[in-house]
Amino acid sequence: MIMYDVLLQLPLFQGLKKDDLTQILGSVKIEFRKLTEKTVIVRQGDTCRQLMYLLNGGLTCVQKNESLNYELSELLTDTQLIEPYSLFGKHTTYRATYEACTDTTMLLIDKSFILAKLFSYSIIQLNYLNILSCRCQELQIAINAQKEESVETKIKNFIKQRCIQPYGEKWMAIKMNDLATCVGETRLSVSRALNRLESNQLIQLSRGQINIRNLECL
Repeated sequence: MIMYDVLLQLPLFQGLKKDDLTQILGSVKIEFRKLTEKTVIVRQGDTCRQLMYLLNGGLTCVQKNESLNYELSELLTDTQLIEPYSLFGKHTTYRATYEACTDTTMLLIDKSFILAKLFSYSIIQLNYLNILSCRCQELQIAINAQKEESVETKIKNFIKQRCIQPYGEKWMAIKMNDLATCVGETRLSVSRALNRLESNQLIQLSRGQINIRNLECL
């Protein structure tokens, strides 16, 4: 009964009938994995072969981008699906490393079971498409809004577009010159914009790092 309640709360399974869920649990290998603190579940660049749900606890997510010279870290604490967009497509590798930051429970479903069993249910197909579509639409809105942005907004969107979770605390390690290049502005204008954001208590600056206490307030 507990497993039923857990699954029905997840967006991927919402709308399923009880009989369908019973059949899924009898035919699909669903693994509940408990992780201790400091356990790495996947690393950036690993092939995505399963759907992963964070059920409780917390994960530290770290993305490193060598071409743009930044490292973005964030804390994931709420129930959520981890990188559903990495399971299919041209690039089927994880974009970040995920490590348990406390005792954590994950739900794992192998890709083979998703293709063979789960996608035979139209409601699950629709839920999965909705999850992916929402992510794409959010990114498209942000890209289209960039033409008339202030420097502060460009910096905000540069960070927001790269975050897995659209709220909570984030840390970005990046040099001023690299950030200026990324947002298409001069180093001086970026420096002034960051100082304005800090004076408004939206970020905290330290050498080569930007700390965002609450992304939703940025």
